[in-house]
Amino acid sequence: MASFLCFFAAISSRWPLSLNNRAAVWHYWITAAAIAAFWFCFYFFAFHATRESDLTVRQTAALLGQFISMMVILLAQTIFVANLAFAVVRFQNFNASH
Repeated sequence: MASFLCFFAAISSRWPLSLNNRAAVWHYWITAAAIAAFWFCFYFFAFHATRESDLTVRQTAALLGQFISMMVILLAQTIFVANLAFAVVRFQNFNASH
């Protein structure tokens, strides 16, 4: 997870690409909140798991929280990719006009 965050931060910091600041902030905070939710659910599930074969309601909620947080992280990366695509198109249009 950390390597992906570093990769996206490196792309975002590239000077010629003028990424939309609002989309970048949304991407950052959605990713940060989803990662925090994932690790909270992971911790909760790991330390409240029992040897019983049936899942409790809390364990099911923790697993569901992990799944939802992963989907939210994918949504945040979609925001990043869309923002990057718009920046590349703007950069190409800027270079074509000069």
